[in-house]
Amino acid sequence: MLGGSPTAHHVKSDETAIAITESLMDLEGAGVTELASHLGMAKSTIHDHLATLEYHGFVVKADGGYRLGLRFLDFGIHARDSLDIYGVAKSKVKELAEESKERAWCEVEENGMGVFICGAVGERTVRTDARIGLRMPLHCHAGGKAILASLPEDQVRSIIDRYGLPRRSEHTITDEETLMAHLETVRERGYAVNREESIPGIHAVSAPITDTAGTVLGAVSVTGAATRMPESRIAGEISEMVLAAANEIELNLAYA
Repeated sequence: MLGGSPTAHHVKSDETAIAITESLMDLEGAGVTELASHLGMAKSTIHDHLATLEYHGFVVKADGGYRLGLRFLDFGIHARDSLDIYGVAKSKVKELAEESKERAWCEVEENGMGVFICGAVGERTVRTDARIGLRMPLHCHAGGKAILASLPEDQVRSIIDRYGLPRRSEHTITDEETLMAHLETVRERGYAVNREESIPGIHAVSAPITDTAGTVLGAVSVTGAATRMPESRIAGEISEMVLAAANEIELNLAYA
């Protein structure tokens, strides 16, 4: 479960319901017996929670087991559409994908994780595991590092204390002080780069989106195959595109 172990202030029954829904997503559907084994819980407990979740439309029976219900879609779209940055950024992300011919994303930070809120594909897009709504640790991808570089140091260290620095590839930065030095470089040049730190063979460039007070609101990124995004293209046209897109989103947010 993201965020470490529950504290004394957490409600156990709520934690169980959340663990069941997360497991149904990770397992892409499951039956009572499989969920009980996966979570180390009694089948009677799993069954009771599933019955409640099914009654309220959060899970549905399918293929002899259960899967997440589409009621979550209503909640997710409402949560995303309530963000001012989404309404402003979605059209610019589409333009960025068309201009770069790669995949473009906008993400925000929530509870110390990066969340992709909109994306668009270009002519030469490569497929990755990224998707709208995906939550990722901030330290291992370009958008996350752009956001971290724009946060106060104490907040960055608090995020690291909570989630750690899990390794996603052999290139992931997993040492705290190395990451802090890397974030200083990001601040100096104005954009972050992911060189196969999340997925082998994938590079990305991202710039933070801030408000008029300098508070980071999110990040915009371009992601593509490493062979199509060498250092010369990263430091040239791609970083220029990303920085320009971030600046335009900032201006539109400021004067919306």
